[in-house]
Amino acid sequence: MRLLAYFRRSLSAKLFVSYLIIILVGVIVLAGAVQIQTPAALERHIAQMGKHIGNDPALAEDLRVNFISAINEITTTAMIVSLIMAVAISLFTSRRIVEPIRAMMKASREIAAGRFDRRVIVPGEDELGELALSFNQMAEKLELTEQRRLNLIADVAHE
Repeated sequence: MRLLAYFRRSLSAKLFVSYLIIILVGVIVLAGAVQIQTPAALERHIAQMGKHIGNDPALAEDLRVNFISAINEITTTAMIVSLIMAVAISLFTSRRIVEPIRAMMKASREIAAGRFDRRVIVPGEDELGELALSFNQMAEKLELTEQRRLNLIADVAHE
């Protein structure tokens, strides 16, 4: 239950899971393509080998078994390495997307608490960068409005 609640509240977790789904689909497609393509490639390979070594059925079966074993080993190794790299890149990417949002959440809480001088780093020129820029402009206007309010109160109190 807690895990489900975490996924509902966490953009980073949602992004990571979406990347994992894409990765798993890629792995399934890769494995399926290998399994579909292997028999045809195997037949071509055995036909070529038959020209050089003769028509020995036991040798052809041995070639078939070893070829399928090699293909499965290569495919498994490629999928494991790809999966590890994809998970690492997915974690990095999801964190990189979410960090500026977390910084804006923290800054907005500080502004709500009265720290109107709080600004965030603009991470780039994409949508997150535009959001950060808008956030900073809003914070600047709030700070200016607060300063005007304090000046007005001071002027009224002085008069």
